[in-house]
Amino acid sequence: MSEEVKVQTENGDKKEEVVTDKQEESNEEAKQELNNLTKLEQDIIRQIEYYFSENNLRRDKFMIQKISENEGWIDISTLLTFNRLKAITEDAKAIADAMDKSPNGTVQVSEDREKLRRHPENPLPEFNETRRKEVQSRTAYAKGFPLDSTLSQLIDYFNNNFENVEQVIMRKYFCSKEKKHFFKGSVFVTFSKREYAEEFVNKPELKYKEKNLLRYTQSKYIEIKKQEREEFGKKKKAKKDEAELAELKEQFALPKAAVVHFTGAEGDMSREDIKSRIGEIDSSLEVAFIHFQKGDKEGDLRFNKENAGSQLLEKLDDGKMKVNETELKFTLVEGEDEEKFLEKAISDMKQRRSNFQKGKGKNNFGRKRKHDGRNEGNGKRVKT
Repeated sequence: MSEEVKVQTENGDKKEEVVTDKQEESNEEAKQELNNLTKLEQDIIRQIEYYFSENNLRRDKFMIQKISENEGWIDISTLLTFNRLKAITEDAKAIADAMDKSPNGTVQVSEDREKLRRHPENPLPEFNETRRKEVQSRTAYAKGFPLDSTLSQLIDYFNNNFENVEQVIMRKYFCSKEKKHFFKGSVFVTFSKREYAEEFVNKPELKYKEKNLLRYTQSKYIEIKKQEREEFGKKKKAKKDEAELAELKEQFALPKAAVVHFTGAEGDMSREDIKSRIGEIDSSLEVAFIHFQKGDKEGDLRFNKENAGSQLLEKLDDGKMKVNETELKFTLVEGEDEEKFLEKAISDMKQRRSNFQKGKGKNNFGRKRKHDGRNEGNGKRVKT
């Protein structure tokens, strides 16, 4: 019996790999052989094979340099300068003997038994985008470990409780004040197969020293962090915009009770028609902006002075004013509606300032172009 596994290749084609029962049996036999070794031999094999693993050799610059110097061979004496191996044993002969007993075939021992290298018959796979996604698919995220945990403690926990663990990475942050890295309390753990990672993540409950562990697949964790960053960015931008708006409000200090809304416009009525008629009724009223286009049925008008809107309405009969034989109905914009209107006006001013600073107010020859009459929203700035 065999199982067909469809794999997406880098160029988008699909190929089929066959995992036979013999391969599964071989893996089980290797696991059994490893269990028959002493605790010291198991620890040596696990640590040495990690040094020569794909996960480590993608990022360990020292190891990459060393294996490039002598056909991949590294002196055992050099490896014994690594703290984690030194903590297990300082006996070079014990290391060579243990690696001879490894059932995995990852590491080769030299004839003089003083050097090790990754076995030529088990080379590193090419690390491309397809491979990256494949490794990510069998990597899990776990959080809830004590901040004083050591890597040895975490590796022992995973190896003693879960099968086929390839790598455990402690997630750390750098404290600029103390100039050192500190453990975040979370890890990335890579399994030999996606199924093992999913089994780890999907366990109903998992504890470490009586504390529940929060678990996700690495892909899910990356997605969650991306959403958190986006939300943080939105909140940060909103807070910045709010502060800028408050500053602009203080800077521009637009007058209150100076905005009116009108309805009933018809035909070819223009902004100039409305402004001219207001000037006839009260020449002291200075119009700042009119939000209105020909063909609109309604619009808004903002004056330059405090209470100018109220002043206009006092001059009108029931808020009505004729423009070109068409009767317009005016109402004062107050309360929350006025706040929103003035905030929009200030925001438009801010945008115009930003456009000017970016050079949008210049033509191809670098000269400033004449004002085109556009301002807040759809309105037009009226010279007074």
